[in-house]
Amino acid sequence: MQSTGSIFTYVLAIVHLILTLLTDFPVGVFKIIPLKIHGLIEIIVSIALIVVAIWFRSSGDNISFYYYLIFAGILFIVWSISDYKPALSEMKGI
Repeated sequence: MQSTGSIFTYVLAIVHLILTLLTDFPVGVFKIIPLKIHGLIEIIVSIALIVVAIWFRSSGDNISFYYYLIFAGILFIVWSISDYKPALSEMKGI
């Protein structure tokens, strides 16, 4: 990847880590963001990554283009098979 692609990748990783730490689910540390909002953010990011991939293609960075196109597809698949609802035990406070 060229430097812009690398920097964008690191920034996206940090933002995703922060999102995970702030999400209200068992792995979340601060439990501020509801799981449904986390899911909404993931679908928005998967669509936005397609735009980002196209931008990288137009700037001549083919490695970043393919990386983000595949990343967008994987994120969309993860979003589509995930159930962004709290577990029954979490809803009951068990």
